[in-house]
Amino acid sequence: METEHQRIGKILRDDFDAALKRQNSASQAFVETISDTPSGLPHHDGVQRLKSVSDALAAAHDEMIEAMIRLRDFENSGIIPGDLKGQPWKRI
Repeated sequence: METEHQRIGKILRDDFDAALKRQNSASQAFVETISDTPSGLPHHDGVQRLKSVSDALAAAHDEMIEAMIRLRDFENSGIIPGDLKGQPWKRI
């Protein structure tokens, strides 16, 4: 039977894995967008596209860092994130 500590650890690892996948996807989209611009300088209509993928990459990176910190704090110090405190027990 899964303990509360194991359950929280699994949630946090799953959150980190999902955030890492989102960052990797955003990074790939960024690289593909840059690669679509042979001269390195986007056309005027490509500027917004480049800004959008750049913003998405930054947001995905921030989410991954936050998930990593939550997981690290739990694993190293036993700190349970506020949004996971007091959640009812449920099997995953």
